[in-house]
Amino acid sequence: MIDDILKEVEKYRKIAIQAPDGLKRLAEELAGKLGDAFIFTDPCYGACDIKDREAKELGAEVLIHLGHRDFGLEHCIPVLFYPYYYDIYVKDKDIERISEAIGDNAFSICFSINFERVAHKIASALESTGKKTSSMQCVLGCSFPSIEGMVLYIGDGSFHPLGIALKSSVLAFDPLTAELKEMSAEGKALDRKRRGNLLGVLSAERIGILVSTKRGQQRMKEAIEMKKMLENKGKKAEIFVMDRIEESSLTGYNVEAYVNTACPRIALDDEFEKPIVNYTDLVDIERKMRDEQM
Repeated sequence: MIDDILKEVEKYRKIAIQAPDGLKRLAEELAGKLGDAFIFTDPCYGACDIKDREAKELGAEVLIHLGHRDFGLEHCIPVLFYPYYYDIYVKDKDIERISEAIGDNAFSICFSINFERVAHKIASALESTGKKTSSMQCVLGCSFPSIEGMVLYIGDGSFHPLGIALKSSVLAFDPLTAELKEMSAEGKALDRKRRGNLLGVLSAERIGILVSTKRGQQRMKEAIEMKKMLENKGKKAEIFVMDRIEESSLTGYNVEAYVNTACPRIALDDEFEKPIVNYTDLVDIERKMRDEQM
């Protein structure tokens, strides 16, 4: 990968590099091979979190973004995306374990971008055992597909499979540890937590609406609409803006609950003391209420 990057950036003099935590060493190695380069050390949550504007202000002519695919945002300087792909050998005994766990169920495969190649290898290996996938989908941090039947998730961590488990039956395989886990119990627990937070927000009188300045997550328009919707229901609503959504930044404000308009994983993954839901949950409730009244 590094040789390909070096060749593509030959024409640029000053170069900025951005990478998620797992690729810091790669970013450091790359910077060492470039002349005038610097590394952004802020946490990077995906292709929705691009520092092209900051790079330009610091004099960079190009931004190298490691670990993610292009999210489709407009950039003020060229941004070169280099996804990082694991190339892991999955043992035959692990394929057998996965095949036995799937049983006779129809299933689809979902995977995070870093495990795309591994997912296709596993799909091919499962086919040799007589198992055929209905579909294959790459899962982003900001979306969860709704799939009928069983989902085999290929990747590390629990956030993606738990998110999918809100809507589907999920079997998660981590190629890094060879752990195979059925996620229905965790998915139900997460759904109970989400419903509890929703009740907390609906019963609150003073609500903070959270907006991120990250361009791929910034939904000020939706926040303003949410504020009007809540105020029409007699609630007090304020919009709070920050780069990284953290409850510690909200200390001292007189609110009882939060509505998140940024990355949806914040409301599911992060631990907030006060109830927090994604704005889409409230929009869905409002839509259902309108449909029932028609």
